[in-house]
Amino acid sequence: MTKRSTSTVRRTSLVAVIATVLMLVSGVTDAATTSTLQAPHVQPGTTLTDTTLGSGTVIGGVDMLSVSLGFAIAAPIDKGRGWFYLVETTNLGKSWTVRALLPTPSFVGIYGWGNEPSLDFVTPKIAYLSQYDGPLWVSDDGGATWSKVLTPGIDPSYALATDTVSVVSDRCSAAASESPESCSSDLSQYRVGATSPYRTVRIPAIGVGQWRAGEVLEAQSPASVVIQEGRDTPRSSLLSTADAGASWVQLDNPCKQLSINQLLVTVGGEWQLTCFGDAGMSQGTSELWSSHDGGGTWKILAQANEEGLDVGNIRDVSNTLYAGGHGILFAALGGAAGGVEVSMDGGSNWRLANVATNIYGGAPEIISTFGPRGAIVSIQADAQFLTLNATSWTQLPTLPAGRYRGLSVCSAAKGTTISLGTEETGIPADVRDYPLVFTNDSDRACYLNGIPEVHAKRDGLRGPVGPPARADTSTGRGGFVILKAHGGRASVAFGVQAAHSYPRRYCVPRTMNSLQVRFNSSTFELRTPNWLVCRDIGMTSVEGITRGVENWI
Repeated sequence: MTKRSTSTVRRTSLVAVIATVLMLVSGVTDAATTSTLQAPHVQPGTTLTDTTLGSGTVIGGVDMLSVSLGFAIAAPIDKGRGWFYLVETTNLGKSWTVRALLPTPSFVGIYGWGNEPSLDFVTPKIAYLSQYDGPLWVSDDGGATWSKVLTPGIDPSYALATDTVSVVSDRCSAAASESPESCSSDLSQYRVGATSPYRTVRIPAIGVGQWRAGEVLEAQSPASVVIQEGRDTPRSSLLSTADAGASWVQLDNPCKQLSINQLLVTVGGEWQLTCFGDAGMSQGTSELWSSHDGGGTWKILAQANEEGLDVGNIRDVSNTLYAGGHGILFAALGGAAGGVEVSMDGGSNWRLANVATNIYGGAPEIISTFGPRGAIVSIQADAQFLTLNATSWTQLPTLPAGRYRGLSVCSAAKGTTISLGTEETGIPADVRDYPLVFTNDSDRACYLNGIPEVHAKRDGLRGPVGPPARADTSTGRGGFVILKAHGGRASVAFGVQAAHSYPRRYCVPRTMNSLQVRFNSSTFELRTPNWLVCRDIGMTSVEGITRGVENWI
């Protein structure tokens, strides 16, 4: 099983997409918003809420070791300086507790979750922590303390096999770090948990011309390692060693003018190589190749492009694969919409999973597999979805509401009501726009925060009608809003598109007449006029909370 610190998908999707989304949500546009405040001390074992680590505490990057134990990264999304924490779950993500402060403080907002570290727990005690273009860390006490792994170069990538970690780093000076053609690469090998290598060898330049920057793709054993030279460039070299770097062989690279994204070796020894070429808007040509002779020969398993080429029903975006058991593969999709697809036959045929990533802004996602069919999809800084059978998915609970400036979250039980505001002209014209108005009639102030989950329903107690409302982050709303006592108000912009906008062959119309609006564990029910929405197409959208009564315009 390979874990890399800087996979191609994380370079393109994670930094570009999440940074943009969180810049809009938080309004942070300048690194000058940093402060010199120290990381808050949080006692290990503290139950995590949405305010435990600071305003807007969220989790992402879930790493499940088993059905009973998993870890994740937690941090606040607000202005100022944030710190990443290790959190733990023992009930499949239903609740989380703080484990320890991580050694990777970072700016929040566009400089936080766009550069959040990646977790890899080898055992409950030994774990690795890596960050985009950053150092590699290791812990031997379950994440309580961390030590930096000493590498001869920068920008390390790594893979684990048996008791050995193979690390490729580039011998670049700081001044040359933006010019990988001037940098040679080394393969260093470490005992699992160690900080110093027991072997380092220089990787020769083979077939890549001036491009040298290396990346480890897979390690099948301490002796057998596969890397690419010319990382992130078309026509990179695919190199293999069977003697721990003493000699290297160049393999045929079937990706042609596409960039290598990932190499996955299955339990049966099959090599699966993913390639992608961006044609704009994060779509392009996606290929999945298979080799049964260690990269000697390749055959296409699945392929797609924007011109309609379709082999195996794979999507025409960048795919990052995660292996389950019994030939099951999960893939996190790049691109603006994101999503998850699943193959039950080792990659020959794919189907889109019913995971509503689009309502949280789409890509990117990280998938952690456990057992033969289990997986958790983690949408960075947003939501997690769980499957135990690779087929049906459920959304895990959001973090419970904590205290904000000494105040509790507003709730219907404590005197906050919800009503439907005046309809406004929508854009486009087939969309009805309304403010959902929250009024605090109690004698104590309270707060609401973020973008609520909104489900269209019929007659209150019946099941949802259509997919959940899509979360829109374009206006930057969604921070913490205090509702004063005795009539303080806030609102959420809500839109519903007319079902007649879609042909009948795409839209099965259903009548909705109520909404369920949920902020964390605080749920509100609201009667609405009868609206027709499509059963399988998302027709509703929602923005974050804002002060007063405001709508889209």
